[in-house]
Amino acid sequence: MGQADEAEEAVSQAASGLKMSWHDMAGSEALIRALIAERNQRTSEALFWVRVYRALSPETIDPIPSFFR
Repeated sequence: MGQADEAEEAVSQAASGLKMSWHDMAGSEALIRALIAERNQRTSEALFWVRVYRALSPETIDPIPSFFR
């Protein structure tokens, strides 16, 4: 297994974990983690969480959070 495959597996596992824990707020949680990592100058970690956000399915990423409805 190559380094790229391992990185994709890590993204997939993180996305699955967020879906299980945060359900419809999984995308928001991924972006919050990216923001925190960026604020702490951990660029590679921030990019990881952005990739996790992008890996989440459109059904999980609700464009209108429930608290705005």
